Amino acid sequence: MKILAIKIEDKVINNINKEEILNWISKERLIKIKKYLQKSDAIKSAIGELLIKFYLYKYKGMDINKDIEFAYNTYGKPYLKDYPIMSHTQENG
Repeated sequence: MKILAIKIEDKVINNINKEEILNWISKERLIKIKKYLQKSDAIKSAIGELLIKFYLYKYKGMDINKDIEFAYNTYGKPYLKDYPIMSHTQENG
């Protein structure tokens, strides 16, 4: 099992151009992200997808524009079809 982790601090999020990063994510995620009220939530969601795409491209040799298909559980949380469940958490404090 591989575990990928990234800590995204608020000061980093404030310096990210939201529109630029959204060019790299799936249409499905983009629709969901545009409903977020907080910029930080949108950035974190986009970075989560980008981290997965990076891993699949670098370590599995997948074409991130063709081979990756996301599905959603009953709670609307994304996961990769045919791959183990992924998860995230928000650190408080």
